[in-house]
Amino acid sequence: MTDELKHISAGIADELEGAEDYLLDAIKHKEYYPKLAEKYAEMSRQELHHAEELYDIGCSMIGSVTDEAEKSRLVDMWKWAWDMLSEKIVRIKAIEDMYKG
Repeated sequence: MTDELKHISAGIADELEGAEDYLLDAIKHKEYYPKLAEKYAEMSRQELHHAEELYDIGCSMIGSVTDEAEKSRLVDMWKWAWDMLSEKIVRIKAIEDMYKG
């Protein structure tokens, strides 16, 4: 399951990268092409939703593990990965605030 969780973590990172890129495009086009900017912002929100869905699947997979030692190891790994990804989420939220402001 470790490989699957690593793959899910990479997928979450990809979704977050896409969310950030779309928000930067939204900011770039907000003044002259507001409809395009809003579409990019919407796409960013969709990418964030995809990341949340992948995170929930990872949590569910870990929750299904019956061996307590293995579960504890996987939880620690998942928390570490999520802490790394959370920094990206904070940056995305700051960019979103710039777009809204």
